Amino acid sequence: MLNPAPLDISFNKETFIIKYNNEQFELSNSTQTYKGGMLEIPSKKYIKPKAIEFDSKELIFYPRIQLADLKELKKSDKEYNLQLIDGGYNEFKGVFPQNTKQVYNTRQLEIYQLEAFAEYGDKKSQEWLGLIKQKTNNKYNRWTKVSDYIGFIER
Repeated sequence: MLNPAPLDISFNKETFIIKYNNEQFELSNSTQTYKGGMLEIPSKKYIKPKAIEFDSKELIFYPRIQLADLKELKKSDKEYNLQLIDGGYNEFKGVFPQNTKQVYNTRQLEIYQLEAFAEYGDKKSQEWLGLIKQKTNNKYNRWTKVSDYIGFIER
């Protein structure tokens, strides 16, 4: 079973370690669909963030009653980021959208797919996404078909 959380945490007498889970990292960099077929849209490549290690002696543990004021306790804390690092896009050798009803991975072109093409640099996808943003005042559902917002348009 895959780890549903992207982080692995380990704790012993000397150290407390938080790192990005290897399986989740590999899934994030996959160029395949959930069912195993090849993605037909541009896909990101990510860089794994460095693990964070704390000396156990430096950790501060508070009595449970003090946790009610967690906001105050956190004020002096340092923040860490273990999000994947954007490494750009994998090379895309597929077909860019020729119309707003084109099918990718068995789905008629949806906005999340259009966003991937637009971010990859496809000018027509950027134009169509701009029309959607203008029409919806940037409040659109990413899982909606592109044609539901702007109808059928050809390249």
